Amino acid sequence: MLEAHLAHNQEYAGSSPAPATTYRILPMKNSRGPNIDTQKCVEIAGGNKYDLVLIIADRARELAKKNKDNEQHEYNNPIVTALLELQSGQLDKTPIG
Repeated sequence: MLEAHLAHNQEYAGSSPAPATTYRILPMKNSRGPNIDTQKCVEIAGGNKYDLVLIIADRARELAKKNKDNEQHEYNNPIVTALLELQSGQLDKTPIG
């Protein structure tokens, strides 16, 4: 079925099929996602996942602004950093708003 479809497309376009696109997979650096216990983070934030989102979003914005002009070549996700800070007790648990 697929071969018939490809043959039909070749006849319609009047040329050979486009070359397949190749993608390069980049290695992950500083993958800290598995270290985050989301249930624990929700409990720390007061048991409400929406408060957790507000707390983490605010801290992630602060981290992103602080590191904007930093010329580090390593990429550290500010959301993951904020979650790890909350989980370790380094972050104030009061949501803004």
